[in-house]
Amino acid sequence: TRVPPTPIETLERARLIAIDEGLRYVYVGNVPGHRYENTYCPNCGELLVQRWVFSVVRWNITEGKTCPACGQRIPMVGRGRVSY
Repeated sequence: TRVPPTPIETLERARLIAIDEGLRYVYVGNVPGHRYENTYCPNCGELLVQRWVFSVVRWNITEGKTCPACGQRIPMVGRGRVSY
């Protein structure tokens, strides 16, 4: 049997619940073009990782793993491989 897709509103609500519970880098996956498909700085809201489906299209974290806008430490794993 085929499982119907989860409504976007449910994914958005789940994201807000996760943030309210203290998670800092929550994003909505499998919704191409959705604003929250990306990762933002929890301190200033700067776009840090821009995604399109399963690809990272922009990596905006400094070599020192900080937000380029406010200097917030970003404990991100990875080297920011960008695929086009």
